[in-house]
Amino acid sequence: MPGSDHRQLERGCRRRIAELDLPSPLQLAELKTRLETRRGRELWVLPDQGELPPEITGLWIGTATRDYVYYQHGLDGCLLETTLLHEFSHMLCNHRSANVQDQAWLQQRAPALTSLGAIEHMCMRTDYGSSDEREAELMASLILARATRRWHRTRTEASRPAELAARRVDSIFKT
Repeated sequence: MPGSDHRQLERGCRRRIAELDLPSPLQLAELKTRLETRRGRELWVLPDQGELPPEITGLWIGTATRDYVYYQHGLDGCLLETTLLHEFSHMLCNHRSANVQDQAWLQQRAPALTSLGAIEHMCMRTDYGSSDEREAELMASLILARATRRWHRTRTEASRPAELAARRVDSIFKT
């Protein structure tokens, strides 16, 4: 990606992040709630129970009534946080995958997920060659960097960064 294209992509990501007016410190549960409000439907965040191929670390599926974010079982800490932010970023950027042309594609790769109903769109964290994947990855990184910077500036307690990351991730599962 040429430098000017990357700068333009980064400016767009930073603009979207600023519009979110994220709290400090960032709690993923708050971002999840904002996404639900913005999209007008529930967002379920679920660990993979063996439904996904091993090369997929995260997956966003949008149906007419609900969004689902699946993440690879066993992910924790920063990788889990980055994976969730990556999938949330697809929603923030209104990405639509070209991978789901019909239910047969999903049935072949993840048969248990076909019970969700008609899939409108799907994005997964596997192929970083597409512009949507690069944008989602950049956006996730910028959200995480912004949250970390704000936390360091406003930190009054003696917590370690790993503890803060664990609290941000844990917060999403308490809603």
